[in-house]
Amino acid sequence: MSEAEYTNQMNQLFEKKDISGLENFAASMASEKVSTIVSRPLLKVFATKISEMNDHEAEKKLAHSTLDILQPPISFEEQVHIVRDNLAKLYELEEDFITAARILREIQLDSSQRVLSHEVKSEIWVRIAQLYLEENEHAQAQIFINKASSKDIKDKILNLRHRSCFARILDFEGRFNQAALQYYRLSQLLPEDDQEEVLEAGVVCCVLTDTGPQKSRLLATYFKDERTSKLNPNVYTFMEKMFMERILHPNEVESFEQYLQPHQQRTRKGRSILELAVIEHNLHAASRVYHNIRFEDLGSLLNISTEEAEKTAASMITEGRMYGSIDQIESLIHFKKQDESELHNWDHHIHIACTAVNDIIDTLTEQYPELVEQWS
Repeated sequence: MSEAEYTNQMNQLFEKKDISGLENFAASMASEKVSTIVSRPLLKVFATKISEMNDHEAEKKLAHSTLDILQPPISFEEQVHIVRDNLAKLYELEEDFITAARILREIQLDSSQRVLSHEVKSEIWVRIAQLYLEENEHAQAQIFINKASSKDIKDKILNLRHRSCFARILDFEGRFNQAALQYYRLSQLLPEDDQEEVLEAGVVCCVLTDTGPQKSRLLATYFKDERTSKLNPNVYTFMEKMFMERILHPNEVESFEQYLQPHQQRTRKGRSILELAVIEHNLHAASRVYHNIRFEDLGSLLNISTEEAEKTAASMITEGRMYGSIDQIESLIHFKKQDESELHNWDHHIHIACTAVNDIIDTLTEQYPELVEQWS
């Protein structure tokens, strides 16, 4: 038979939705009796037409049988790729995300038969990661996100999808400071209508971050961004009180808990992550008001035991997240304000850095005006 005759036969079988006949057709194309010069383009059309049957059950049945027929897929990698891609979409529509991810995982991306760009591979890896994240399979998602390096992804939409997955994985792993930063960067790249959800997720991660200089910088970044004032009032007010270094009360904590994801409600040291974050915040807020305080009074202020108050303070001081010293004989903690000279030095270093950046920009403007014009 000629290629035209094979094409006509295939089209007739698809019109009739003759699954058995189509399976036999695929088997004959995959056999050694038909040259791959003829079978490859025909099976590529065949693979595409499976998704055009407008019958999901029939499409799934034929797709599965086609994958079985084209085993091993060495000679028909592109055709198998198309079948798996469309089959995964069917399972995704049925919200069977794990099965969809497993189907995509079987696509051969590294082969001597065909060379795929990093962009094409990354699209599949990111898609698999997104499917696993739908079922909170963050460990599996991380495997594929790590394969798809965002710096090598040129497509803007794909890059955003990668960044979103990466932020969610950091969030799930409890690396809240990094997640908050990634969510904020992502919010700057998204359309205005999609920013609110990402910003709120970032604020929550910011709140859950361990108290210290890094958290203070994150809080300042979010609080000074006018977009956050439009978020849910409860979320914004909670963040505002943290930024302003005010004491947070139990009723406020209880109200904020409803905005946490299940993985953010895990416990550490016998307390929820939010409770620990609030205890540290309140201790830091107290250090701004008191010069010193007894452990017993500090425990009462923080609604925790005297022993826990001492341990928390000792930990924060040791880790450089709070300035002070502990007098165990007198059961006192002495708070120390950050040396003003350190702040002046810090400001001076920032001034030097900003001046250096301005000098670089001036030089670039003089030597490469076309490039600067493109950036602006």
